[in-house]
Amino acid sequence: MPKQILIIDDEQDLLDIMEIYFKDEGFKVKTTAVTDDIIKMVHSYKPDLIILDYKLKEVNGGELCFLLKEHPKTKHLPVIIFSASSKVVHFFDKYKCDLFIAKPFDLFYLIDKVRLIINTQRTLVNT
Repeated sequence: MPKQILIIDDEQDLLDIMEIYFKDEGFKVKTTAVTDDIIKMVHSYKPDLIILDYKLKEVNGGELCFLLKEHPKTKHLPVIIFSASSKVVHFFDKYKCDLFIAKPFDLFYLIDKVRLIINTQRTLVNT
């Protein structure tokens, strides 16, 4: 059964590209720019991992990650935050994300990190 990934970003072009690459690598992918009732979305989709942008139109991705990590139904899910802002890495522990990746990034690097996190279910230090 393919692993499911939820990708949240407000740049549709990036969502489209990431969806194509992850599907080509055998993942089931749901992409969205909407963050309303994220807990309900995660509960219905049941992803194995969430990837989200730090700067979203409606909400700070770091705060969204924190919300997911604090909620009893979603706290177990690995979350990767990506951002063009290098300052985010200083808040890595505050947001409880499992990995931070700086933009621009190589999609195959991201896919490798996703596989590693899903397969080992462990937090990676900023690598």
